[in-house]
Amino acid sequence: MRIRRSNTLADDEGKVFMTCVPSSPIQVIGRRDPRTGELCVGKVFASNDCKLPTADDATEVGFERVTGEEAERLVAQVYLDITTERTASWEE
Repeated sequence: MRIRRSNTLADDEGKVFMTCVPSSPIQVIGRRDPRTGELCVGKVFASNDCKLPTADDATEVGFERVTGEEAERLVAQVYLDITTERTASWEE
């Protein structure tokens, strides 16, 4: 899986998302490409640094809460990239 960064999208393009994978040491925030549906990574942060959003929280602030297999695949790949030092940082 190739991970795409959200800075490849235009500034006004894509809906903001946040992963919600309770067992993961990290979570991802970024934007979903409206043309392809691809999750594009903006920032990565430690799960203990945040309160995982509920569906109501996400709707209230206008972002998508991504769960299940889609979120698990993305988080696992980003975590692998970090732990194998394939990327220096996921900060934009």
